[in-house]
Amino acid sequence: NIRGRALRINNIGSGRCSNNTLKSNYTDYSNYQNIESFYTPPSVVSLEDVGSGFTFANNVIDSSYVIGLYGYRTAATIDSNTITNHHSSSLINASMENPTVPLIRYNNLTNNEYAGLRFKEWGSAVVNYNDIFSSSSNSNYYDIYNEVASTSVAEVDARFNYWGETTTAEMSEGGNPKNIASIYDQYDDATKGFVNYGNFLAASGEIPLVAN
Repeated sequence: NIRGRALRINNIGSGRCSNNTLKSNYTDYSNYQNIESFYTPPSVVSLEDVGSGFTFANNVIDSSYVIGLYGYRTAATIDSNTITNHHSSSLINASMENPTVPLIRYNNLTNNEYAGLRFKEWGSAVVNYNDIFSSSSNSNYYDIYNEVASTSVAEVDARFNYWGETTTAEMSEGGNPKNIASIYDQYDDATKGFVNYGNFLAASGEIPLVAN
């Protein structure tokens, strides 16, 4: 129970942060925040200007009305974390001068209110082998919300993920790639980049379905 951000890691090329539990942060807030109204999005954890030699792994970030993990110009490996019950589990941002691409793998990014993952400005990532879905009834919820122009990042690699029963059923109907209800990308706005959800998993931790 912390009134603000629990952890900020800034300007580091290598290292490791692991096996922490960060729960019920930003206790001054009693409802989900309008993230767009902040110059720097409030988050429980932020990784800013972090190099590819850094690993953020096996942490639990649970329950807040803000972003679980904010990455700005980070090339870190974000591995095997549980980031649940937030406004959005993760927001990834970058700049034209430093268009970093973190590796996001084997994470539980579920039961968030507005998004599993969001990408802004020059933000991108390799997003593989994660669980990304929610029981949110919010009509504005997306598993991935990609706000990045296709002229900045043409495609987000989001293959080999498990998207929950509803979205997996939609993907399994065939005709891929196509407009997926829980993914916001160029199928919703032609100016945005494509989210490649190919080789999706039939269940959490399973091998990819053969025919996708």
